[in-house]
Amino acid sequence: MNKLEIKLINLSGDSLFILWRFGILMIVPITGIAIITLSLLKLSTNLYTFITMFTLVLLLYYLLVKGIDKTLIFLLMEQIDLDKYEAYWLKHIESKLGIKALAFHALGTVSFFRGNFERALDYFEQSRRSKGQTSKARQSFEDGRKEYITQINCFMNEKASDGINDFPILVGKNNHFDYLQAIVDVMYFKKPSLFFEQNEDSQRTKISQLMYTFYKAQNSLLLGNREEAQRLFSELSKENPQLFIVQEAKKKLSEL
Repeated sequence: MNKLEIKLINLSGDSLFILWRFGILMIVPITGIAIITLSLLKLSTNLYTFITMFTLVLLLYYLLVKGIDKTLIFLLMEQIDLDKYEAYWLKHIESKLGIKALAFHALGTVSFFRGNFERALDYFEQSRRSKGQTSKARQSFEDGRKEYITQINCFMNEKASDGINDFPILVGKNNHFDYLQAIVDVMYFKKPSLFFEQNEDSQRTKISQLMYTFYKAQNSLLLGNREEAQRLFSELSKENPQLFIVQEAKKKLSEL
């Protein structure tokens, strides 16, 4: 992380949103002033100076927004600070300037990791219905939504509108298809999957590694390998208790 991101990571969720909103509000008058100034300038040297300064302002704004984006990803995926991450996106929902589609999707993700599955489904549906999305953004949200809904259906152990029996249709073309299929086999159909025995943990973020560990532990139970399952659940039990898989791991340990 660079110096800007290190400073941003120490801010509260509310402060991060205020900083983001400040950047949005400032870019509008700056653009207006730029247009007026540009129309009044006559000398090429002044024009060159102005363009340079305006470009610098845009660059600083870009770095600020990107810094906040990276900070948010780090908060959720590596630091697993669900409270701060959730507080930031709730501010987007409350604000007229907020990015609603992304905010609802982010809140759905947090709710999933907390184990609030009904709330997660509601947030994902609100994200899907939100207007003002580009086709690329909508497709990205849809891919993520399907992955989470697949896992949610497994944990809720019921056939919702997107049924597990229609898993190939639900997920469609997905880079994580084999992983999701293995999750469905283990968590929904209660049958062991060779995926977790033949593949190393290739998850890139801490929170995805923890999810993988949980599913692998469940798979070990189905294979009758209680010692391996106990070891994996023990590792999970020491992680952030806000994660529902940590609570589930502690419950499993008490039963083994």
